[in-house]
Amino acid sequence: MLAARRIKMKLRPVTDADSAAVVELIDSCLREIGDRVFPEGEGRDLMNPEASYAGRGGAFVFMEDDTGITGTHAVLPTSENGTATFRRLYVRKDMRGHGVGKRLMQWAIDEAIAKGFERVVFWSDTRFAHAHEFFRRFGFVKGETRDMDDGAVPYSEFRFERAL
Repeated sequence: MLAARRIKMKLRPVTDADSAAVVELIDSCLREIGDRVFPEGEGRDLMNPEASYAGRGGAFVFMEDDTGITGTHAVLPTSENGTATFRRLYVRKDMRGHGVGKRLMQWAIDEAIAKGFERVVFWSDTRFAHAHEFFRRFGFVKGETRDMDDGAVPYSEFRFERAL
């Protein structure tokens, strides 16, 4: 059955009408680590995703199948010339290990290259250890750590970077 679902998966841009479903997916992933989406802080981009991503020269997509959204990912330009950042890579728990994350990461890399970026820099919550190994497999190098207080609870993030 999973193979049939994987064949039917499609990628499409997130619209403002998708906001609630995207928030639900991301919130479920954050709740796995004892957190939640915080719309007043780190999650404010999810309340108006079209303006937050496409409106700023980026792109925000989700993968879906007949059961709903299976994962999300986004690319945004940074203030540093030639550099993009990745945001919002989340995969529904029951879909992890089935290629959704790989397809979304490859989409983001291809999208960044198509937009003319030369490098990607992004931050990832330190509590997502499994994701950090995934990033390394795509050639991202872990760097410094920063402490954040814009979420529902304080957290820390690792910086990841890679040339394109």
